[in-house]
Amino acid sequence: MTNKFFWANSLRATATFGIILLHVASSVNAGFGRISNADWWAGNFYGSITRWCVPVFVMLSGSFALEKYNGNLKDFFSKTFKRILLPFIFWSIVYLFFYHGKDLVGNQTTASQKTDFVFRQLLSGTAVHLWFVYMILSMYLLFPLLSKFVKYCSRQEMFYFLGLWLLCLIMTPLLTNYETDFDSSYFTGFIGYLLLGNYLFKEERKLGNGWMWLLFIVALGYTFFGTYILSNRSHAMDETLLASLTPNIFLLSLAVYRLFRNVRVNLHAPIRRIVDTVSEHSYGIFLVHILVLTLFDRYGFRYTLMAPIISVPLISISCLLLSFGIVYLLKKIPFIKILIG
Repeated sequence: MTNKFFWANSLRATATFGIILLHVASSVNAGFGRISNADWWAGNFYGSITRWCVPVFVMLSGSFALEKYNGNLKDFFSKTFKRILLPFIFWSIVYLFFYHGKDLVGNQTTASQKTDFVFRQLLSGTAVHLWFVYMILSMYLLFPLLSKFVKYCSRQEMFYFLGLWLLCLIMTPLLTNYETDFDSSYFTGFIGYLLLGNYLFKEERKLGNGWMWLLFIVALGYTFFGTYILSNRSHAMDETLLASLTPNIFLLSLAVYRLFRNVRVNLHAPIRRIVDTVSEHSYGIFLVHILVLTLFDRYGFRYTLMAPIISVPLISISCLLLSFGIVYLLKKIPFIKILIG
C-alpha cells in the first residue's frame, strides 16, 4: 500500500493490537464483583476504548477489498480462497486439535461421534474469535452485488441505506419487549459498517477533527460509565453497550476511522516499517493470538501478576510480538506460508 494510504496501514495495525488488548481486558471485566474496583475499572477502560476495532476492520474491507472488486468472479473467489479461507481452515484445524486433541485421538468415542463433533466445531468455530471470519466471509459472498451498488448508487441512496441501518441500531434494543412482524434483517448487521467504510473512503469532504475528537470522547464516556451502571444494576458484568452493533460503538468507530484518515503524523522510517509490517501480517496475527493468550494463561502469565492497568497492556504487547514472530517464521516455510494468513 502506498504512502497515500499509510493511514489505513496505521489503522489496521492499531486495530490488530486493539483486538488483543480487548481480549486480555475481557478476562478482567469478567471479574466484576469479585475483584477490586480499581482493577475492574482498568479492565473496563481498556475494554471500552478498543471496541471500535472489529467494526473498523469491516470498514477497511469496505474501503479497499470491496472497492477493488473488478467484476471477475473467478479471480475474486480465487484470491478470497487463498488469502482468507485457506488460513481460516488451517487455523481452525490447529485450534480443534489444540483444544480437543485428546478427545479426537482417544478411544472414548466412536469414529461417527468424532466426525459429528468435528463437523459441529467447524460450523460454530473452533476458537472464540473465529466468528469474525465467518461473518466477513459471508459478506464477501455479496461483494459481486454490493460492488455494483456502491459504484452506481447516488449519495442520497447511500445515505438512505445507512440511515435505515442506523435506525435499526437505535430502535432494536428499544423494541426488545415488543412483538413485531417487521423484518429488518435486510438492512442490519455488519453490512452497514462495510458500506459505511466504502462511503467514508470515497467522501472527499473532511469532518472537522475537533468534532471527531468530541464524538470519540462522548461515545467512549457513554460506553465506559454506562457499562459500569448496567453491570452494577445486574450485579454481574453487562456487555450490552460493548456490542459492535450499538449506536455508541458506531459513533466510536466512525470517529476513529475519520481521525486516522484526517490526521497526518510524521513517523520516522523505522516506525513506519514496523507499522506496515504489522498491518501486512494482521490477519495471521489475529488468527494465532488466541492460541498465544491461552498458552500465556496456562503458564501463569495473567493479568493478576500485577495491577491490570499495567499487566493488560504488558500481556497484550507480549502477545502481539509473539504472534507476529510465529506468523513471520511460519511464512518462511515454502509449503506452509500460504496457510498462515
